[in-house]
Amino acid sequence: LDDGNVGGKAADVAAFLAALADRLAGIGLVLHKGKCRVHCVDPDSAAIRSHFPDFTSFLPFSKLCVLGCPVGTPVEAAAYLRETFQLVRERVQQVTFCPSHIGFTLLRQCLSFGPAVYYARTVVPSPEVISVFRDFDRFIWAATASLLQLPDSDDSRARLLSQLPVSRGGLGLRPVESVAPLAFLSSAFDAQHKHPSVLRALRLDTIPDPAIASVLSGPCFTDISPASSLKASVSSWASGASALPPSTRPQKYWTRKLDEIRFDAFVSSADRKFRAILSSTSSKYASLWVCPPAHLIGHDTFLPDPEYLALIKHRFGLPIHPHNYPCPMCKAEADAAGRHAQCCLKHGVRTRLHNDVVSSVTTLLRGAGLHCAPRELNVGGDNGKRIEIHCANMLLDGKEMVADVTIVYPLQDSYVGNAEVRPGTPGTVATAAEKRKEDKYAVDCLRLGYAFVPVVFDTYGALGKQAVDILRSLARRFSKRSNTHQSIGIPLAMS
Repeated sequence: LDDGNVGGKAADVAAFLAALADRLAGIGLVLHKGKCRVHCVDPDSAAIRSHFPDFTSFLPFSKLCVLGCPVGTPVEAAAYLRETFQLVRERVQQVTFCPSHIGFTLLRQCLSFGPAVYYARTVVPSPEVISVFRDFDRFIWAATASLLQLPDSDDSRARLLSQLPVSRGGLGLRPVESVAPLAFLSSAFDAQHKHPSVLRALRLDTIPDPAIASVLSGPCFTDISPASSLKASVSSWASGASALPPSTRPQKYWTRKLDEIRFDAFVSSADRKFRAILSSTSSKYASLWVCPPAHLIGHDTFLPDPEYLALIKHRFGLPIHPHNYPCPMCKAEADAAGRHAQCCLKHGVRTRLHNDVVSSVTTLLRGAGLHCAPRELNVGGDNGKRIEIHCANMLLDGKEMVADVTIVYPLQDSYVGNAEVRPGTPGTVATAAEKRKEDKYAVDCLRLGYAFVPVVFDTYGALGKQAVDILRSLARRFSKRSNTHQSIGIPLAMS
């Protein structure tokens, strides 16, 4: 048994604990006085201590907590949170000495939003408390910027982008300052079936200003079509005038709305090229490498520092090199962001990159128990159409599968104007490339009795729809071979 609380005059509390100890002894339990804490006006009072001779922890009321949540005044709650977050800061400092990929994974999953969200849900978001959350957010960002070698100013595009979910092209570092008021009201919502009076006491006008109102009236809160604005939605719910959809968790619901607002605002302010980057990085499965989920760790998913740091900067549209430089292959000027390196046609650079990807996909298919022919398959006769991958024992609609790997660069001028930002869907540029490949090969392959599958990646991690389907099929094969459930992330990690 744990986390019991009793209050009253010192003599009454001491008598109650003595009676409780006797009752517990009757069923074989012991009151662990060494873990008990006595909160009182004067922790040094001899009169108080005389009632609890076997207790060792005497604390002021300002440190009183219920289930780990401070219940004092806003100033006392803020002081408690600062002290608690100091322990997190010390752990974060240790993480910054890790390799960048491992360090950021630990920071994001264990030391950023996670340790703070419980307090966001349970502590009244007073201005004093919000100030502590703001300082915590700044510290986490400074540690992230140092770990990933990003510009660390508060108003930098890198910081704004880092606050977006990983699935929307960001780093998933949600700011506790903005989420805290929503989390607190959501916690009240979750408790209403047990304590109906809680919601009636938590109307917006009763919560210390500007904890709720200023956050909800900030510049990032705009109208969400076709629903009302987030502020109006929260205000209407908090006053009891409306309800959320059935089986909806308010914190998740409103946090996602907040993510949508931030993402839409970011997209609308981005230039055409960065909008094309977001089209790729926010597509389905494009960002699994950024911070691998727990079930993927152990599948060689952590990248060496030079590769990981370069990929993060590439994802954020930041310079990888200190300055532009002459391309060693074609002698043209190569940009510091590394974009020229992805599309240089001189001396087979793109061919070598393409062949590396083909080799990875072939190895992956063989690892799933498929036989891949070690040569190209001619499907076009004299017109030179050749397919790179032939899986004789993988049947699609009763036909042997043949696949061709394509890598596309979303920032080419022909793609930039047509890129659509549709989070959670296959990449639009990769899907368009799939269509071109199908038009080129599908009919000839079908004539020869093969089922053609274009496997398309883009240089920002997006996959075409059919590539996603093939990886799902491989995940099922891995599941059967290992007799355990495997997600699509396993073949992605292994490739």
